[in-house]
Amino acid sequence: PVPALRTLTADARWALGFLGPWLWRRLRGRSSGDGRTAKRPELTPWTAPRTDPRTDHAAKPHS
Repeated sequence: PVPALRTLTADARWALGFLGPWLWRRLRGRSSGDGRTAKRPELTPWTAPRTDPRTDHAAKPHS
């Protein structure tokens, strides 16, 4: 009985801590990202970083 009670308590804590907020957001039609702003809201060009084969260990095979 004691291990079953501990399991039930742990499940209830999980449900209140994780499932409850998720369910509440779904019922209200909201997302966890609603109301947040983008880190970089303006679109900017992307350029690949330059690599130096002498220091880029991922570029050369391991021996």
